[in-house]
Amino acid sequence: MATLYQKGFLESIYNLVGSIGSVGLLFLIQILIIKNLSVENYGIYNILISISTGAYFLCNFGIESIIERYLPEYIEKNNYKIIKKIIKKGILITISSLIFVSLILILFGNLFSSLINSSGIERYFVVLSIIFILNLEIKIQEAILNAYIDQKTKNLVKIFSNFVYLGLIYYFFTIGLGLWGALYSMLITNIILFILFFRKTYHLVFTKKTVGKEEKIFKKISRYGILLYLSGLGDIIFQLTTDVIIISYFLSSYWVGIYSFSYTFTRYMFYFLPPVIAFSIILPVIIREYNKNKNILPVFFKLYNKLIAFFSIPLCIGGIILSEKIITLIFGSKYLPGIEVFNIYMIFFLIWSFGYPLYILVRVLEKPKIIFYSRIFIIYNLAADIILVPSIGILGAAIATGTSIFFVILFQLIFIKKEIKIKYPWKNFALMLVNSVPMAILLYFIEPFISTRIELFGVVALGSIIYFIMGLINKQFKEDWNILNSASKLNVLKYF
Repeated sequence: MATLYQKGFLESIYNLVGSIGSVGLLFLIQILIIKNLSVENYGIYNILISISTGAYFLCNFGIESIIERYLPEYIEKNNYKIIKKIIKKGILITISSLIFVSLILILFGNLFSSLINSSGIERYFVVLSIIFILNLEIKIQEAILNAYIDQKTKNLVKIFSNFVYLGLIYYFFTIGLGLWGALYSMLITNIILFILFFRKTYHLVFTKKTVGKEEKIFKKISRYGILLYLSGLGDIIFQLTTDVIIISYFLSSYWVGIYSFSYTFTRYMFYFLPPVIAFSIILPVIIREYNKNKNILPVFFKLYNKLIAFFSIPLCIGGIILSEKIITLIFGSKYLPGIEVFNIYMIFFLIWSFGYPLYILVRVLEKPKIIFYSRIFIIYNLAADIILVPSIGILGAAIATGTSIFFVILFQLIFIKKEIKIKYPWKNFALMLVNSVPMAILLYFIEPFISTRIELFGVVALGSIIYFIMGLINKQFKEDWNILNSASKLNVLKYF
């Protein structure tokens, strides 16, 4: 068990370092996009991204989930006959469906643009179609690398491609291409990513001898994938995609830009927390370990929730206290109309982060019906959007989507508890709140005096140091030392 944990920990470090590099570059790219596009054009940009996201959910057919769930199992068995079949069929299905959706989008672009009150965006649809075809195939290659726990390759390639992306977008904005420049940069970067990922995954899979016995598993994995696919279609409602289209229809692309900024930036902050970054590593590690030890899941669930809370609770508190300075000093005062949405999503993405341990349990226990049934709240989310957006604007969209996230996680928790006995570490959560109080007091009193980006980053660093010092005083991981140290061989973890 220790060996597998150590591999998972090492790859998590690669993932963490790579993701920090990637998020730093993506952060710079987002700043360039936000500062070089008007709020209205940034809204159009997000409408196009939302269409691409919708195409991804429509055409993935659960292939990513199937690869991440079943490839680790057959890698352990060294059954490359099954592995190759899963990947070949997945690529064929997704490419066929993507080409079909692209043709529909291009042929009926004018109609679609008028339906969402954004006439003129159809001129971007050809380039956009190529982007989302490449994007889905890149996701499949990433799922294969995750199954092989090869985060080193994945993150080196992503860092390199993001450097290229940053250089391209800077150049295209410099020569005045504007929104077209943002799209061309994304297209070229996706081409590079696909070529580099495919080269690696081809070596991992298709250079191996086709060995292993034939198994009748495709009915089982298809059922598993389709349920997650249908659940994924429901995710369109909970993602930015639906909100963007509804805001565009009832309001304007300006408000799409304001809302998209608040949603995207807060989600970025939570998405790049270390335990969330490690999700793609934790899943295959837990799947392999579960096949050997069925009692691992309750222990894992408790520890993973502690790790998420350790980072997400102070992030939420600090983010809300400093929200005005973050928006003004980094992105510009033109985005201040979205501060209420920003703060609302800081709270709801805190709740959202606790969905990761539940999602892993669903995947390991092969209970995708739980996720599928939780999508009943799609109806609530869509209805709330349609009612609230015309009356209270983008704040209504945030309330609708945020409360839907809460209800979905609560629903999943209730049904997972029927499958397995799990407990939340409530005492540890309370201790982490207590540890956040000195940091919060410091930020609250210093916030009015922050006037530059350097001062903002300095205050964030100081607040983080105070929180970690409190963590050394009030320890939260005493009972987890054995697991953490067997994974990392770093006895320093015992100090927390």
